[in-house]
Amino acid sequence: MAPSDPTDQSEWQPLTSAHSPERRKGLGPRFGIVAAVLAGVVLLALVLQNSDSARLRLFWIDAKLPLSALVLGSALIAVVIDEACGVIWRRRRRRQLELRDRVG
Repeated sequence: MAPSDPTDQSEWQPLTSAHSPERRKGLGPRFGIVAAVLAGVVLLALVLQNSDSARLRLFWIDAKLPLSALVLGSALIAVVIDEACGVIWRRRRRRQLELRDRVG
């Protein structure tokens, strides 16, 4: 039996996309939507339960803010720092792998 010709498209069939209706049938609600709704509920509970004011003194900033704003702001700052560190780590790791591939 001869090997098949890679340019022969007589038996070509389109690949089914992961997002096509045929592929999603029976999977229920999307995970992202469920996670967003759950995060929204948790965020709303955080804001409603932490409405007391707290004083923030940081360098030249002296403000009285709701506790929920301080918690959410701290979380946002933590996410930004984490993402920045991840970018730096991935870039360094990519360079190391490229050097390794060139040498070996």
